[in-house]
Amino acid sequence: MRVSKTDLGRLVPIGQGGFGNVFRVDYRLPGDPALAYKEFISHQADLASSAAAAVGLRENLSLYDREDLDRYAAWPRALVYDTRGAVSGFLMPVVPQDFFCRLDTGSGGIEPRPREMSWLTATSDRRKAAGIDLRDVTRTERLIVLAQLVRTIALLHRHGWVFGDISSKNVVFKIDPPLIMLLDCDSAAPLSDLSRRQPSTPFWLPPELSGQPPSQSLQDDATDVYKLGLAIVRCLLPGPGATTTSYPGRLAGQLDAEGIGLVTRALSDDRSERPSARELYDYLDRAVSARPRRAAGTSAPRADSPAAPFPVKVFLCHSSSDKRVVRELRSRLLSDDIQPWLDEEDILPGQDWDLAIRKAIRESDIVLVCLSKASISKVGYIQREIRHVLDVADEQPEGTIFLIPVRLEPCEVPDRLRRWQWVDLFEERGYQRLLRALQGHGRARQLSSAPRRQGRRGALGRRGNGPGASAGRMGPARSSGGHGERTSLDN
Repeated sequence: MRVSKTDLGRLVPIGQGGFGNVFRVDYRLPGDPALAYKEFISHQADLASSAAAAVGLRENLSLYDREDLDRYAAWPRALVYDTRGAVSGFLMPVVPQDFFCRLDTGSGGIEPRPREMSWLTATSDRRKAAGIDLRDVTRTERLIVLAQLVRTIALLHRHGWVFGDISSKNVVFKIDPPLIMLLDCDSAAPLSDLSRRQPSTPFWLPPELSGQPPSQSLQDDATDVYKLGLAIVRCLLPGPGATTTSYPGRLAGQLDAEGIGLVTRALSDDRSERPSARELYDYLDRAVSARPRRAAGTSAPRADSPAAPFPVKVFLCHSSSDKRVVRELRSRLLSDDIQPWLDEEDILPGQDWDLAIRKAIRESDIVLVCLSKASISKVGYIQREIRHVLDVADEQPEGTIFLIPVRLEPCEVPDRLRRWQWVDLFEERGYQRLLRALQGHGRARQLSSAPRRQGRRGALGRRGNGPGASAGRMGPARSSGGHGERTSLDN
C-alpha cells in the first residue's frame, strides 16, 4: 500500500535512533489501531529496500499468518513516500499503553517506559530498587511470553525469513493476560537476500558470529534459534547473572529433561545440533498446557515455587471471526493455571479433525461456547459440533457445571443454549465470574476422593436457572490434513 507523507497529518515525536526518527500520526489504515511513522535519516536506499520487503511479506501471508504476525509484532504495515516519490519511511503499530510500566527515573520523577522482556531477568529486590511497578511474574506467565516469542520467530522461518536482532530489549510484554510485542521488525530479512546486514545486541551473539574472525557474517535460522535459547535461559528464571548467562543447567526444576535438552541443543556451538524454532515452540506450548493449576483462593506460584495439581481441562469452542479474542482468553486461562484445549494448538498434523474434537470434548471438564454476533449466524459445522456438546452435557450429573456459554459481545443466545446460565466476557467482571466457576470445579475435584467425573455444573453453566448458553471451546482454530482454516464454528 502506498501512503503519501503529506497525508499523515501532524507528526508527534515519540522516539529516535541511529537510522530513523519515530512519530505518532493520526493517519489510520483499515483495521489497524494507532500508528507510528518511522522516517529514515540515513542509509535511505538500503532501509527503503528492507522495509519494502517486510511490507511485501505481510501482504502475501495468508489471513491466518497475517493475524498471527500482527498480534505479536509491530511489523511494518505500509511504505510512506515523500513529495519526490521516494520512500521516506514506513508505518507500523504504536506500542499500546498496557505494554508500558511506570519507572522511577532516579531524579524523583516517574515516567512510563516500555516493559521490556529484560525485566523478566530481574529479582523482586532489583525491581523494587529500580522503582518499577511490575509484580512477580509466575512461571506459567513466563512460559507463555517465551512461547509467543518463539512462535513468532517460527512463523518467520517458515516463510524463509530471519529476524536477526533477537534480544530482551526488542521484546515488550504485558501480563494481564500475557502477550508480547516484537519490536524493530524492519531489521528482519529474507534468507534469499545475501546482502542482508542485521544488527546483534551485545551479549546475544552466537559463537559463529563472535569469533575473531567470525566463521560467518550472515544471520540465519540457526543464529535466531541460539538467541531464542538465550531468551529461555535468561527469562524463565530470574536471578543474579541472568542477563548474560548461557548455562541451560540453571533451568533444572523449571523444565523437564526434554526441555533442558532442547535448550542445551539450541545453545550448542555445533549449528547442526540446534533444533528448529518450531520444535522449541511445540515444547513450550506443551509445557504451558501441562502447568498444574493452583488451588482456588491461593496466590499465584512464583517462578521458583511448586504449583498445585489437578489442572481443569477446558474445551474452547470458537469461530474464526473471533480468533483474536479467543486467543487472548486462552492466554488468560493459561496464566490462571487452567488447561484450555484449542484446536490449532492441540490437533496434530494428520489427525482426523472431527474425531479429535469429539474426543477433546468428552475428555474436558468444562466446555466454553464462545458466542458473538458473527458466530451465531454461522451454519454447517458449528451446528454439528454444538449438537455433540449438548449430547455430552446431557450425560453429566445434575447440578454440575459442564457447559458455559460465553458471550464475547452483546448478542442473542441460541434457543437451544438458553437453559444454561451464560457469562458476559465483555463486562468488567465477566472474566472473574468465569474463572470463579472454573476454579470452583477444580476445588471440588481436589476435595473429593471419588473418581473424577467428566464434568461439573454450578453457578455458571447450571441447567434450569436463568438465561444461559452452552459452553464450548474458545480459540482460533486451524486444522491440518486438508481442512485449511476452518474453525469449530465455521462451515
